[in-house]
Amino acid sequence: MLIKLIHNNKIGAYAVMLLLILLFWIKPVLLGHAIDTSSFENPMPLWALFAFITDLPWLAYVFSALSAIFVSLSINRLNSKYALISKQSALPGVVFVLLIGGMPLALHFNPIWIATLFFILGLEYLFAAHEYRKVMKECFLTAFWISVASLFSYNLVLLYPLFILLMMPLRLLNFKSFLATIIGFLLPWLFLLGSELIWGSIPDYFHYLSFSWDKVVHGFQHNSFSWAYLVSISFIFFIGALSVVRAYGTKKIFTRKQYLVFIYTALYIAVLMLVTGLNINMITMLAVPFSIVIAHLIDHIRSVLWKNIALACLVLLSLAGHILL
Repeated sequence: MLIKLIHNNKIGAYAVMLLLILLFWIKPVLLGHAIDTSSFENPMPLWALFAFITDLPWLAYVFSALSAIFVSLSINRLNSKYALISKQSALPGVVFVLLIGGMPLALHFNPIWIATLFFILGLEYLFAAHEYRKVMKECFLTAFWISVASLFSYNLVLLYPLFILLMMPLRLLNFKSFLATIIGFLLPWLFLLGSELIWGSIPDYFHYLSFSWDKVVHGFQHNSFSWAYLVSISFIFFIGALSVVRAYGTKKIFTRKQYLVFIYTALYIAVLMLVTGLNINMITMLAVPFSIVIAHLIDHIRSVLWKNIALACLVLLSLAGHILL
């Protein structure tokens, strides 16, 4: 049965996840969408380092697929480390692949893929801070890696307030941790200033530093199918959030806080997408908290039959989106 194949920590489940990634990535390559070439028109400094791939589409395909593998494995690692669902399982990673697979244009290599890796790393440092009495170091590292991510995509600057807000449900926010977080946000930009003073130019630095709606607004002309897909996965996430609320009293206190982090993060990124033109590339980052919450929903269905039906419906939705979009 489908759920039995995926909802475990055996090599077969990870093989299915890898196979799905390879199958989903065929369409963008065949259609010539392996690279988001527009992202190099006015790139952030770290993303400009990847400009060489515009002449090597096959390498962009490899980078994009590898990024998807690392992200899905990182999601599964979070589940294994913190027991977010009932057992160690590849299910969250598979759900992530299905969610992004339904949007083929989100699969091309773009700065959000690299930023998502740093985004998950930031979440891991936030969760690790729970184990320490003094949390300044972990809060600093969280902010530092999110700031590094913003040097790939300026959209990540808009996530700075999110990570300060996430410190509240985790009870990490105090004057020292707040100060450490601010320093973490500033340090990569200070490194960039130093590099521009030596090898670049100050006008370029202020261009990177200055806020502009042109940097964060990326309008995408959605058709009825893409709207239907976005509404569908949002509805599934909403049902998943209700399943978290329903099971709230049965979870450990720290696990409750972690699920609050995932739900708040999903809502924040969803609002950010709405404000900035529903940038299709942001689906990659939005799918991270979505995958955890939706995996929780499937995991907490008591009937094995209905678990298989729910997972099969998600697979069919992903395939429909992949074919029609």
